[in-house]
Amino acid sequence: ETLDVSVPDYVGGTPSAAREAAALDGIQCEVVGDGEYVTSQFPVAGSVMLKDSGRIILYCGDNIEKTSAVV
Repeated sequence: ETLDVSVPDYVGGTPSAAREAAALDGIQCEVVGDGEYVTSQFPVAGSVMLKDSGRIILYCGDNIEKTSAVV
């Protein structure tokens, strides 16, 4: 059974805290950049994605989302 999940807001937290929270939420994530805090994410908070196959990208530091992705 595949479930939809609303994407939480991980912006403003540390990458390690965001990874832990995403794991608890059952969401796969990838961290891009080496900044101290998550500065943006894709998809944005409130988006709906498939819990089993979806993945979020957390951008840290000066790395800014520059490409589109299919979720």
